Amino acid sequence: MRQQLQECIDNVSHSQSFHLCLTHPINQQLIDDEEPIVWHEPILDEYWDQFEEEIARKKQLDRVVDICDIQITNVEMKKVCMAALVDIFRSGKAANSITYLQFNNANICGEGIISLSKLVDVSSQLQCFCLHHNRIDNMDSARCLSRSFRSRTCFNYLDLTHCDLGKNPEFL
Repeated sequence: MRQQLQECIDNVSHSQSFHLCLTHPINQQLIDDEEPIVWHEPILDEYWDQFEEEIARKKQLDRVVDICDIQITNVEMKKVCMAALVDIFRSGKAANSITYLQFNNANICGEGIISLSKLVDVSSQLQCFCLHHNRIDNMDSARCLSRSFRSRTCFNYLDLTHCDLGKNPEFL
């Protein structure tokens, strides 16, 4: 995962636009005892910080990077990382031409889902949204996401496959 995050940092440094893509495993079968998801570890915070710093550095040089789409697969996204993505776009540090958002098995917590709904809100060109294999375990986050979808005039594709609503009595 560190290598993929480093590639994202390099893309910010050397490209005007790029795709934020973090996936595990990369086109391969799981090795014995390998987790089906990369859990967030403190060492990854350094890479996320570098990613944010590089975007801010480019903005100071009047070279705003453009994140075209975001695809996160089998990588845990902590609420601080989700909030940082929202801040990057809300602050104008990066241009937002996101047309595709996918979070597949990202173990997003309730506050992270709320940040995800804010990401939907700020992504004016969003056409496709996929949220697969994630838990939506409180009514506040479900409502936020629902409001974000309702505020959109249209989606070409909306997929909430296998989103576990948990055992929360609010959903029953």
